Amino acid sequence: MNTYAKIGAVLLAVLGCVGTLQQATAQGFTKTSDIAYRSEPIESDYAREQCKLDVYQPDGVEGYPTIVFFHGGGLRAGTRQSGELFARRFTAEGIGVVLVSYRLSPKATYPAYVEDAAASVAWTFEHIAGYGGDSDQIYLSGHSAGGYLTLMLGMDKRYLAEHGIEASQLAGLMPISGQTITHSTVRRERETPEGIITVDEAAPVYYAAEAGPPCLLICGGDDLPLRADENRFFFATQQNAGNKRVSYLEVEKRDHDTIYTQIENPDDEVALAMLAFMRGPSIESTKVGETRNVTVLGDRIYFAGQPSADDLAEFSRLGVETVVNLKQPPEMARVNFDERATVEASGMKYLNVPIGGDPPSDETLGTLFDLLSNSDENKVLLHCGSSNRVGYIWAVYRGVHDGLELEKAIDEGKRAGMRSEALEKWARDYIAAQSK
Repeated sequence: MNTYAKIGAVLLAVLGCVGTLQQATAQGFTKTSDIAYRSEPIESDYAREQCKLDVYQPDGVEGYPTIVFFHGGGLRAGTRQSGELFARRFTAEGIGVVLVSYRLSPKATYPAYVEDAAASVAWTFEHIAGYGGDSDQIYLSGHSAGGYLTLMLGMDKRYLAEHGIEASQLAGLMPISGQTITHSTVRRERETPEGIITVDEAAPVYYAAEAGPPCLLICGGDDLPLRADENRFFFATQQNAGNKRVSYLEVEKRDHDTIYTQIENPDDEVALAMLAFMRGPSIESTKVGETRNVTVLGDRIYFAGQPSADDLAEFSRLGVETVVNLKQPPEMARVNFDERATVEASGMKYLNVPIGGDPPSDETLGTLFDLLSNSDENKVLLHCGSSNRVGYIWAVYRGVHDGLELEKAIDEGKRAGMRSEALEKWARDYIAAQSK
């Protein structure tokens, strides 16, 4: 398994327009077709024909997340109908899908197709609630050229800003085998000689010095020449820009077609990675010796109450590299062994970050946030006496560092052990203050 396939494995572990209404099918969705998404007057018959979308609503689900999906075809061919297999796969998971058609080259040239994509996203923000969706949970995805459009909208913030939308309002980007340099069709339109690689304002990676929205890059190990290299480059530049919410999944033995066409399979690695990305971390209860209230996020972060000396040795065997103790000195004195010495004897790093009667400082939270955000490289055990303070730290981390909606952050904190009303109030107050 190569390095980027391993990254994907970790990700999986963490796992006003009128249309034509069609009745719900056996797959559990309702489809509304041929919706015109451009609100301004359109003089071109071609634009009127192309600028349409279909909405797929999962039956029986309210407030569902939505994926706006752009088809592939090199910006020169393709139709939104090719995305139906994608729509069927995700509506079965309770997720809405908007399939988009856009103008194509050579009848339209850059940036017309990007502008169309932005208009379709603006339509979704304005109208998806009327179809039962949640406008705060809009993701973008697409295959090949559609992946390029996905990244352009997330990275070049001017396109959505034309519609009064901030790119940061997007819940995430999930491009599949998208170009990250200046698209080959754009280069062709400009009569750039074949084989000349260009990175300019028409390239998503051109904007990568600034961290973009959460992003899951997906590519096939046997994809088109240079396509995986482009995605690796984009991943590296976003990491360098400080975007810790970018991941890259490279699936071995999948080519440019099969990386997309197998997505309809229930156990498809790409679909499962996208679902894990959308659903966020899953905190699960587990058992490690006699330690109280142990939960785990994937296999990278353990939350717990006070472990015994034997249990610390077990955490070491599980691969924990850093033990963070949130207890104050008087509490630590009541433990019948030297925790620091025990941890260090097991080959782990020990850190005491005491949290007590007052809310922790920004500096203290920053120290803990850094540890949590680097947990893919350094497996962490975060513990206190009962995991109450641990859950508080996780709620604040998710709400501030990851930008998770307040109630969801509080819920995750409770699953990680937060029970105190006082700590919940601290978390709510801090997240609210930081979001202003």
